[in-house]
Amino acid sequence: MEKDPEYFGEAFQMCTQLNILRIMQFNKDFDADLLAQFYATVHLGTDSDRTLTWMTNGKRLSVKWQAFMELFDVVDNGLETPVGFRPHRHVTSTHKQALWPYCTGKVHPVTEKKTYELCPYLDILHRIFRETLFPRIGNLDQVHSYLVDMLLFCQHEKEANTGESLDMSHVMWSELVSAVSERKCPIYGPFIMRLIERAWAQTYPRVLLETGELVSHEIKRLRKKDNWSAPHTGGPSATAATGGPSAAAAAMGTEGEAAPDAHDEDVSHFSAEPSWAQKLKRKMKKLFCMESHGQYMTHVAEKNARTRHKEIMRQLGATVVSGSEGQITEEEDWIHQNCHWTDSDAEHFSTHDEDAEM
Repeated sequence: MEKDPEYFGEAFQMCTQLNILRIMQFNKDFDADLLAQFYATVHLGTDSDRTLTWMTNGKRLSVKWQAFMELFDVVDNGLETPVGFRPHRHVTSTHKQALWPYCTGKVHPVTEKKTYELCPYLDILHRIFRETLFPRIGNLDQVHSYLVDMLLFCQHEKEANTGESLDMSHVMWSELVSAVSERKCPIYGPFIMRLIERAWAQTYPRVLLETGELVSHEIKRLRKKDNWSAPHTGGPSATAATGGPSAAAAAMGTEGEAAPDAHDEDVSHFSAEPSWAQKLKRKMKKLFCMESHGQYMTHVAEKNARTRHKEIMRQLGATVVSGSEGQITEEEDWIHQNCHWTDSDAEHFSTHDEDAEM
């Protein structure tokens, strides 16, 4: 980022203000089995110290949250005393519509197709946040959940320049609680590994911590995105003023909402056929793709398990936000959406450049 201040300068300055450079630069190999055991057994304390208790290699370990944060020089003054901006301050996150004014148009150099994406400043920060404090998997262009609030804060700071920092401890606590209570993909692998090693050394100083094959995190390299349209200069963009947000919404889906894809071509193809032919084709696809039924049943079981898990957490006094676990799609519609069928012998592959040098 420091090599190209003209492009990355504003984003780098914001990272410095938020004091997240140390988190960005932290890298540590971790044992995936130990990480899985941590998430399977961890209890997030409801006391004022927010004590973490979990099992590692059959041994019980326990660490206070503040001690965990001190491993990374992160300030923590408790849940009731903010030390900076808190994106998770509300029960629900801000809707993605709030980001539409800060979208910009991008033209594909080959197909000349125009799409709408975040302006470069917010896009760079988005790529940084989702690799550090707000880990996410899936579509790298989707803006998930409280990332909307985080990006809105950064845009406000760019315009107002108040110098406010970020309460990283509260962010990491909120993201960890969400990952555990909602059974999301395990996050913070390098940080949790450092925690396990430190807690083990303090609790069992004469016993060697046994680990298996370690997983390494590759260094992310931020790259400039070419073909940006004219940069946003403040206030709602021309796209937002002329009805472009509908297109922007498609390019900036939040978690649980999928952006349009090649499946739309199948829909247009069906519309040219008689209704009986459409129904017959869908039935035949379902018949010859029996494994799709198993995938659908796994999807239903996971939804039901998440519902039961959240209810247990509520009975224990934890604050748990309801998600989409109560919305179970009909099997035929789910298979039609997730098990794509093509009448062509040609295979289509999509590539995506992974970004970021920190």
